[in-house]
Amino acid sequence: MPIKTNSLPSKHDIELLERQYQGEAPLKTFFYLYQGDWLKIFWAVIFFVIKHSGVWAMPFITAQIINQIAEPNAASPRLIMFYLAILIVIFLQNIPMHYLFIYFLSTATRNMETKLRAAMARRLQYLSINFYHRHSTGELHTKLLRDVEILQDLTVQLSQVAPAAIFTLLFALVVTAIRVPQFLFFFAITVPIAAFIIRLMQSRLQRSNRIFRKEVEHMAIGFSNMIQLIPITRAHGVEDVELHRVQERLWGVRRAGIKLDAINAVFGAVAWVTFRLFEVGCLAAASYAAYTQIFPITVGDVIMLTGFFTNLT
Repeated sequence: MPIKTNSLPSKHDIELLERQYQGEAPLKTFFYLYQGDWLKIFWAVIFFVIKHSGVWAMPFITAQIINQIAEPNAASPRLIMFYLAILIVIFLQNIPMHYLFIYFLSTATRNMETKLRAAMARRLQYLSINFYHRHSTGELHTKLLRDVEILQDLTVQLSQVAPAAIFTLLFALVVTAIRVPQFLFFFAITVPIAAFIIRLMQSRLQRSNRIFRKEVEHMAIGFSNMIQLIPITRAHGVEDVELHRVQERLWGVRRAGIKLDAINAVFGAVAWVTFRLFEVGCLAAASYAAYTQIFPITVGDVIMLTGFFTNLT
């Protein structure tokens, strides 16, 4: 039995076609594409924050347990068991919360993906023939498939990285302000430095990514043209010429890919070493404060502050 479908475009599909995107801020375009699905993304973010709570709660609860163990005479076994039970509950809730997070996020991104590709396909049907003389099939194929996938990946990143960073930062700063307010000065100096280092690395990686992407597009164009021209190349016996042309593009992708991987490797190693040195500095500062008691700080606070700093950076 054939499936009944509505062949008429929705109001939003028509707006997608008629909207002038060129010159528009990228985030404005991104938000526009999710019209009608923002409630789903909102709930996805809420469920992500709940499921992610173990990351920023772990240093605090661990500090409470260590403080109990550090003073055996005043330790309360029941309180230690209570803290452990909280950790178990926090970790177990990750399973249902992660499912709900993925469900709402996937529904929103798949809706966007489907509507955007349908709008692009509809627009392609009505473009002039001259347009197809200027653009190859491989280039258009890349935009229909890979470009939409990039938007989907961006949505996943924004719905995870941004809420995780914001709530981790707020929780760490609030707890630190209550427990060891003097240590906020250390965070205020080191965290912006870490953010600045990340920003420097990202700008360089973005340039390499753009170069690699262009090479991949050229490769896709080359393969598309090769397949379309196979009857002609076979008829004229110029297969080797066409293969040589495609191979040149393959080697271009190889060179750009190796360069991108090398830059990723160097920056990844530099970032790892830099942040570990920052963590050592945080541990040294907290340990010195606990040892000299220049301001009130417990052994558990040393662990808590180091854990918070690791999450922040």
